[in-house]
This record gives sequence, structure tokens and C-alpha cells, in this order.
Amino acid sequence: MLTVRQITKSIEKDTPLSWAEEWDNCGLIVGDADSQVARVLVALDIDLEILDEAVAHNCQLIIAHHPPLFSPVRKITAHDPQGRLLIRAIRQQLNLYAAHTNFDSAPFGLSTHLAKLIGLKNISALSRRKDSPYVKMVVFVPRPQLDAVFGALSAAGAGRIDNYDSCCFRVNGQGAFRPLSGASPCIGEIGKLEVVDEVRLEMILPESKLARAVQAMKQAHPYEAPAFDLYPLLNEEPGVGLGRIGMLEKPLSIAEIAGGLKSQLNIDWLKVTGAPGRVVEKIAVVSGSGASLIAEAAQQNAQLLITGDLKYHDYQKAAALNLSLIDIGHYHSEIIFIECVAAVLSNIWGDKLKIVKSDSNRLPYKYI
Repeated sequence: MLTVRQITKSIEKDTPLSWAEEWDNCGLIVGDADSQVARVLVALDIDLEILDEAVAHNCQLIIAHHPPLFSPVRKITAHDPQGRLLIRAIRQQLNLYAAHTNFDSAPFGLSTHLAKLIGLKNISALSRRKDSPYVKMVVFVPRPQLDAVFGALSAAGAGRIDNYDSCCFRVNGQGAFRPLSGASPCIGEIGKLEVVDEVRLEMILPESKLARAVQAMKQAHPYEAPAFDLYPLLNEEPGVGLGRIGMLEKPLSIAEIAGGLKSQLNIDWLKVTGAPGRVVEKIAVVSGSGASLIAEAAQQNAQLLITGDLKYHDYQKAAALNLSLIDIGHYHSEIIFIECVAAVLSNIWGDKLKIVKSDSNRLPYKYI
């Protein structure tokens, strides 16, 4: 049976917690990382009804988009709604995990799904992270074991540049070493200088994947103490950041785009600014609350921003920047999290993990 740690680490492999915003609270919020999990419930929010749903389906882990805790807690009591939630989760031995802005920033996050939903092409991050640097790894490998080390590093995330993977540079050379007393060399003898035909293998990778790559390289390398160098780079990891921006294959009116969104996301009505007949081609998308990226969208010449949770003055600001807005609401822009994460877990674990998609999350208000 899998553990909480195994499942959550499989998610963090491509959505590291370092990608979360400073104000956020992602990761394991309540629970025991070493506890066993046979069934996981995927939800947008975590409330008492979600806990009941998890218990009804015999789930040991809940993976949600929104953390049940954002701010430091001074008291946990049954007289407080948040306290009741935490107490019940602990009593029922439920593990609570949140994949929030780290998931949003991932290249395959919610904004990317929304961007693809409306048919955007040439999609890139709207607001790129500035703290996702690259590292160049240089490792010296005997020629017969080159493919094994190269394959291990590629599988660990090294050598990925935009839409290309397995990127590397190779140079032939010779390596020399003398095994000393206490060594267990796979090549050579104690006290004798050895010269070996080796290949200098260079690959770049995100700093967030460095530890995993080093471990993979050492496991695949034949040497007891492989020689390798790490160089910090100024390159930023492509595709990581909040929001997405892209182009339609053919221009559409705002009214046409709004109609498509209502149908695809099952929304009764939308808030729209700008003339409904305005034809647009370059569009920015931000799942959840995207008001903070209005200026960024305008600066990148987006004609339309699709997001949620917009306020009165947000519409005024966008109008002054000649940026049209479609407010699809926080809920409708993020409820797709359930399908996204369920697909990720299914691809990783297959039949080893039973995945339950919550049907208890719903819009927390009504229009009358």
C-alpha cells in the first residue's frame, strides 16, 4: 500500500512546493506522511461535508486546491468552524494536503487548462517566477555506461528546454584517478594510476529538481565516487508562473468567447467589460483571482483577460488600459482542479491507487 509521502511527493515532482507564493500554505497540512493510503479524495475545498464524503468513500487522504489553513492558528477548539474541521480530520485520521499556487504555477496548471479550453496556441506564462533558476550539471562517465547515466538524468528532469527534452552536450576525453586504501573501485587497482576513456556529459535542469537528479546520477554511475560539477545559471525555468497568455487561431468576438465559456464551464452568466462585439486574438487567462495581473496582461498586449473575483475598481483599471475582461468567477475557473489532479494521479499510480472525485464542492452562493 502507498503512503501519504509517496503520493504527495509524486505530485511535487512536477509542482514543487518552492513554486508556491510566499503567502500561501501548500503541502501536507494535517496528517502523518508515513500513514498508508489506499483511496484518495480530490476536491477543490475542504469543509465538513468533504470530510464526510472522504469517510463515506473510505479515503485516507484528501488532496484539495485550497488549503484549509492560511494563517497561523493560536487556538483549535470545537467552538470555531476551523477548529471543528481540524479536530474532526484528526479524529477520523484523515490526511489533508493542499496543492495551490504551486499547482497554479506549473506548466500544466489550471490556467493552462483554461487556455487550451478556449483554443489558445503558443501558450506561455503570463507572470514568470523570478526564483526558478537553472543549474548545469557536468558529469564524467566511462563510455560504456554513458547511456545509463544519460537516461537516469533525463528521467529525473534534466535536459528539458522548452518543448525539447533529452538535451545534452557530450565531449570525449580521458579521466585519471588512483584508488587509495579503503576504496572499492569498479575500474583499476589500489595504489595504481588508472586512465579511462570518458565522456563529459553536460545537461541543464531546474534547481528544484537538482537533488533528485544528483541521486539518480549516482545510482546509475558505475564509479564509487563519480566526478561531477554544478554551475548556477541565470536561465529561468520556462513555463513556470501564474496565468497564461496565448493567441487564438482566428480572432473571435468577446461575445463569442463568453458564450463558449458559459457552455464549457456550465456557467449561467458572466461579467464582461468592453464592447461584446470587440474582436480579440491575444488573450490572457488567470485561474482564481487574477486582478493583480491586469497590468501585466495589458503590458504584454493582451486584448482580453479571463479570470475571476474582479472588483469594481478592477474593471475601471482594465478599461483605462484598453483591456477587456470576462469574469468567470473563482469557483468555475478552479473546479477543473479535480479532473486535473485525478488525471495526474491516475497517470502516475494507475491501479495502485483508488481515486475518488468529490461531488460535494459547489458554488457557495446563489443569485436570486
